[in-house]
Amino acid sequence: GFKGIKTAADEALDSTQTGQEILGMGVTERKDKKFNEFWQGWSQRRVKKKIPAKHIFSEKGAYFDIFKKMKHSESRVLSGMTPVTVDIFGEDKVLILNYNEPASCVMIYDKNTATAFRTFFYQLWKIAK
Repeated sequence: GFKGIKTAADEALDSTQTGQEILGMGVTERKDKKFNEFWQGWSQRRVKKKIPAKHIFSEKGAYFDIFKKMKHSESRVLSGMTPVTVDIFGEDKVLILNYNEPASCVMIYDKNTATAFRTFFYQLWKIAK
């Protein structure tokens, strides 16, 4: 649920070093408002650590606009992305988030898996607008 997602995201941010990047794909505002509010606050902590992030959103909207204006952030849109969000943290962490009830997440600690998802992200980044 919400607490588990918050714990996983906080742990991932705490272990990501300045100079590493965070990549997110399938980012959407179409989820419970408490998640959107959490991610906005979480992202302010990321900005303070000067950790760059790139986001591929599933749709444009107010949530997209907030992230588009953040420092150390780049955001693009690829309409119709999956209802699941995938975040890649640094060299070896992948967080897969499902916001449908019951909300859940899976954290994978593996360099090869992170590399595969990073490659996939950048292929989508090229075609996102």
